[in-house]
Amino acid sequence: NMLQYLSRNIANERILVIATFRNEEAFRSSLPTILQNMSRENLFDTIPLKAFSREETGTMLEEIFHGCTLSDAFKNWIFEESEGIPFYIEELVKMLLDEGYIYRTQNEIQLRKPDKSILPYSIRALIQRRINRLSDPLQRVLGFASIIGYEFDLHILVKLIEENEGYLLDL
Repeated sequence: NMLQYLSRNIANERILVIATFRNEEAFRSSLPTILQNMSRENLFDTIPLKAFSREETGTMLEEIFHGCTLSDAFKNWIFEESEGIPFYIEELVKMLLDEGYIYRTQNEIQLRKPDKSILPYSIRALIQRRINRLSDPLQRVLGFASIIGYEFDLHILVKLIEENEGYLLDL
């Protein structure tokens, strides 16, 4: 593996290599084995990234709209919509600006909340690419699960899919 080879051969140099990955995607690849091997040689450190808190989201928004006044309601709404995910915060703000939902009056940023939940195109495209990589049975289950909602009881999904619980858990 190139990453392991490179890390081993630059260990005594003043070179920093930064690699990123999502845990949920890494486990479907050879990355866990590579990381295990690199861990034995103490060739890397992990810096887990978490979603921003409500306050951190507010700080990010204050930096984006530097010098403008932002209401707590505005910051809270963006946090609720984005769940504190920095990429989503940025894409959501871009889309809201582009579509006129965010506007400036004097030195204050105002938000006209959309009538319905909105998802920036860049986020939709990313989600669609990930869904397309799933098997057909998983895509079918995901379709039904998305109709039920953000959280749901597995028994509801079992009834909709018309398969047994074991089938769903094996996917």
